[in-house]
Amino acid sequence: FVQRNKPCIINGLFDHWPALRKWSISYLRDSVGENIITVDVTPDGRGDCIKTVTSNNVLEKYFIKPEERKMKFNHFFDNLLGNQITKGNEDNSVMYYSHQNDCLRQELPTLLNDIEMNLNLGKECFGNEPEAINLWIGDERAVSALHKDFYENLFCVISGEKHFILLPPSDCQSLSELVVPTRKYQFNHQTKSFDIIDPNELPTPWIETDVTNVKNLKNENTNLLSPIHIVVKQGQCLYLPSLWYHQVTQKGLTIGVNFWHDMQFDCKFSYYQFVRNVCQLNENLNQ
Repeated sequence: FVQRNKPCIINGLFDHWPALRKWSISYLRDSVGENIITVDVTPDGRGDCIKTVTSNNVLEKYFIKPEERKMKFNHFFDNLLGNQITKGNEDNSVMYYSHQNDCLRQELPTLLNDIEMNLNLGKECFGNEPEAINLWIGDERAVSALHKDFYENLFCVISGEKHFILLPPSDCQSLSELVVPTRKYQFNHQTKSFDIIDPNELPTPWIETDVTNVKNLKNENTNLLSPIHIVVKQGQCLYLPSLWYHQVTQKGLTIGVNFWHDMQFDCKFSYYQFVRNVCQLNENLNQ
């Protein structure tokens, strides 16, 4: 599957992890409840995506990043479970622990005792140690917009269900990738709502297409898309190859751990870049 750059679900890969038995809400609260973590916060559960907003009475498209809010792990769980009485939860925002930047090793290292620091399968298949080990905790309100990663990904579901919609790299020809100004959510404590601020960052290339239901899309190119819907359940691992587009949600409270391994920039990457450049050239000629 790695050689063919093809996703698959792996059963039994981490059945021996103590996390599968131990990571209840009470256990996590007792173990890391006082740890300070970095939580992604948005008004609607959708961050790191392209949105059309009104700016100076003009409709503009921006890539909007979530607010990154520091808080205790217990504070995060209070919000996630609907307990709004904790000081600081003055808004009805959606919180998602998806900081990504090796957050499990950096922010919650004591939980590493309940998993493996390195899946043997990953090291054998990819030829390197994990670049990052991330913890993901959220519910059905949080949605990850369609995107790709330059990493080989092993995503392990500890509890709940993770729902992936996948598209192969060659489908870049049918997807709407834009380069738009970057903005960021920031909660305004006076208005009790989110402002959209300019973080003074470079424009972001991102996919605008929502592939939840491709039949409703009006772009004729999307008729060529055949999304793969995958449900990853407790105890299962998804191998998600590098450069594959994926849009992600979860059913109920879901906890997952993923391992990012550096990809090989080989012929598969060259092919992807070729197809992408041809598509961009064709778009420029048609404008």
